[in-house]
Amino acid sequence: MPWELVERLSWLAGIVSALLAAVAAWSAARTARGSARDLALVIAAATDRPELLAVLEADARARVERVRRRVRAALALISCALLLVGLGGAIAWSGLSMGRHEDLSVVGGHRPRAERECAAAGEATVCADSHVYLLGAAEEVETRFAGPERDGAGVVVVTLPRCRAEVRWRVSVDGQVVASAVSHDVHVGVEFRARAGRQHVFTAERAPGGECETVRLDVRLGVTHDR
Repeated sequence: MPWELVERLSWLAGIVSALLAAVAAWSAARTARGSARDLALVIAAATDRPELLAVLEADARARVERVRRRVRAALALISCALLLVGLGGAIAWSGLSMGRHEDLSVVGGHRPRAERECAAAGEATVCADSHVYLLGAAEEVETRFAGPERDGAGVVVVTLPRCRAEVRWRVSVDGQVVASAVSHDVHVGVEFRARAGRQHVFTAERAPGGECETVRLDVRLGVTHDR
């Protein structure tokens, strides 16, 4: 049985048991109130002392009020527990609904230098592979990346971090261009539909000119899968 199903069943069992406890406490309070009054009537009739009835009724009311306070406290605790369970369920559901990212690996052609970039997101750290190209004027590179495990949402992000230049690039699958753009000194990202098992070819060509003799081109190519 999947762990997620076991966890959800345990949450449901806890909620049901808490509700049953609340109903039992409420029933006990009503029963205690009726029983105390009946007992007071019997004692008052047997002893022929009406004032005893008032004393016993006051004591019974005090006991019932204490039971009610306990029931209200129990209901408040149950409400807090249900709120926490709901919050935990929402967090767990959002975690399950998040997609899984797959970086595509180089399998042929020009092999760029690989770097791993990590960024902190709260308590978690997200890392992605970055491929670094060094392009001279009018130079062209082509790299073949392995296809993803299954179809998903592909994204290619290209950055020229240190120098202004013009670089035309594209991503092709089976000879068909699925993503393309022109990068200068900005961060450019393009999404496309990635196909499972098909090589993705990245081609970049630098135009003549520019501010630097050699341009650094950072490329991240990956696919996000729904769970």
